[in-house]
Amino acid sequence: MYQYRTVAITLFCMIQFRISAQNSFVFVKNSADNSEGSCGIELKWYRKGRLYDGKFNVYRRGENDSDWILLNALPLERQKTVSQEALSNDDELAFFQEMLTSSSVEELKDDFLTLTFLLKSFESTDFARLLGLYFKDSTAQWGLSYEYRITVLDASGSETELGLSGGISVSDYSSAPPVSGVEVYQEGRTINFNWVQNDKSFYAYNLYQLDSSNHASRLNDQPIMLTMQPDSSGQLVYPRPMFRQRGFREGQLYRFFIEGVDYFGDPSFASKHFSIEFDDTTPPSPPRNLNGRSDSLRVTLRWDQEATPDLKGFVVYRSGSSEGSYEQVSNSDISPEMQHYFEILQVPGAYYYFVEAEDHSGNKSRSEPTFIEAQDVFPPPAPEGLTIQSDTGRLYLNWQKNMEADLAGYLIYRTVDQDNKDNYVLLNAEPIDTNYFEQKLPKNVRNKFFYFLVAVDTSYNRSKPSAIASAGLPDVVAPEVPTIKEIKYSDEGIVIGWVPNVEQDLAGYHVYRQDSLQSNPVQINQALLVRNAFRFTDRSARPNTEYFYTLSAIDSTGNKSDLSESAYALRHQEETIKASLSLKLKSHKRKKANRLEWEEIDSDQVRGYVVFRGTSEGSIKPITNVLETTTTYTDTGLLGDSYVYQVRAYVTTGQVIYSKTVEWKSK
Repeated sequence: MYQYRTVAITLFCMIQFRISAQNSFVFVKNSADNSEGSCGIELKWYRKGRLYDGKFNVYRRGENDSDWILLNALPLERQKTVSQEALSNDDELAFFQEMLTSSSVEELKDDFLTLTFLLKSFESTDFARLLGLYFKDSTAQWGLSYEYRITVLDASGSETELGLSGGISVSDYSSAPPVSGVEVYQEGRTINFNWVQNDKSFYAYNLYQLDSSNHASRLNDQPIMLTMQPDSSGQLVYPRPMFRQRGFREGQLYRFFIEGVDYFGDPSFASKHFSIEFDDTTPPSPPRNLNGRSDSLRVTLRWDQEATPDLKGFVVYRSGSSEGSYEQVSNSDISPEMQHYFEILQVPGAYYYFVEAEDHSGNKSRSEPTFIEAQDVFPPPAPEGLTIQSDTGRLYLNWQKNMEADLAGYLIYRTVDQDNKDNYVLLNAEPIDTNYFEQKLPKNVRNKFFYFLVAVDTSYNRSKPSAIASAGLPDVVAPEVPTIKEIKYSDEGIVIGWVPNVEQDLAGYHVYRQDSLQSNPVQINQALLVRNAFRFTDRSARPNTEYFYTLSAIDSTGNKSDLSESAYALRHQEETIKASLSLKLKSHKRKKANRLEWEEIDSDQVRGYVVFRGTSEGSIKPITNVLETTTTYTDTGLLGDSYVYQVRAYVTTGQVIYSKTVEWKSK
């Protein structure tokens, strides 16, 4: 009720005072039945805050006159009834007359009732006369111009000027000029209308639609009256659009015109007809059943699409995350007949795709995303341009840098036996990302060393070896620290080979092992190795485990040399994880969520987990990224009545472990 009364008050104030900042206004017009033999000027007037009471006098003067002439014999005031002829011509008039005459003074103060009477006085001359707000000057003479003055009388009979009209020439009746500035435009499924608001001429507007036979039908049920409202800066403006209409058919041409309604209830001349073709705003149906597969870095997508005549084509988007952001990967629209897409990725990993369908009107719709795990099996090319410069105790290696986007770095191998590649020792455990390397060697080493490089990408694919480069150290001092020359692998363990020392008092060697370069070396031989020994087999080494070996030479008096440079070793042994995933589901109906739990598999061998969901086992799709640090997931996107869930573990060797599917139903 409060909101309803507020709207009524707003409209009342808008209608009474939007025309002018003054306290009253006087409207004049030529009578509809004017002719040279019989003519008249009709007047209406309104004053601020007063609609039902008051006594008024009407004065007139010609354009060349200075004196006002009183036109009414008795003051004009509210009447008790209207004529029977008026009642017979207006079915509503008797009702309004009864409301006016039967309402108490307090009831007449009601804002909504005042608004109702005010609007009726605009529409009906007889009702305006009943209110004492209308007068017809039947003494006006054809072709002359006049100005009118309205005064109000107080209880003592003193007059106060209420308002002056504008000038008017007595002539045939003519409708007001048409509404100007009309614009029509489409916004989605709606046609919007705007026009120049002319408050001095019109209190309301009517919009009409024309059919193919030029028959006009009104769009608005009630006359359109607009209220000014504050904008973002607090300034009062009219709403835009001023009127909107739905229910139009795409591809059809529509025609409209608008009329203003003046304060005597008469329509203006119709505006010029304006037309608009209603555009297609219905998007095509989204692509369905999007699925993809990867062959190493080669990705193929396929989908289904309902055939429609206005389908323009498809665009494919890709992201490294299910939450985006997505980038367009297809260069141009894929034709409607294709419904598939192929690309070669530059970098392996987890990817999400969706397909967007577009029609010829620019309307678009998207498919559900699909998940693809792309693994790189293509090694980079062999490094080129390896050169070596020697200095005291140092060798400097340089080479041309590979340009692959997924390059991780280089592995450096060294030997003293060029003819046997199995004798090469890996110098760096982790690939280096530079194109240079400094090798420090004991000053007493006399050997000539041979090097080659292997490029490694982020998927651990290794290139072919580079060309071999060689160099030797300058002979400046006697050798002191032993050098590991090779790491071999046998069924018994890891075989460490070294260059024999040449000291005359050499007693033997100790071999040390580290789990990392930061850990302390641990001696792994129980007895001192004899002086002519050149290899040792570490039978306690575990497969698929990184080790670093060092060597120390011992003379006959028990003095130990410094430890040799560490040599990296990793004895590969392919293993398949024999493990299973057990998936449990807990439903929280109050929270509208499903909690999924599963047991963790060896975290050193598993890259992560991905949760899949679908309405059936054949339609499950990933709903998460790769989860690396958790074995739980809460699904809050429960839009359907039932789902099937599955969890998959991705092993670093490429193995995928599947859980059994778990079904959930809302009831």
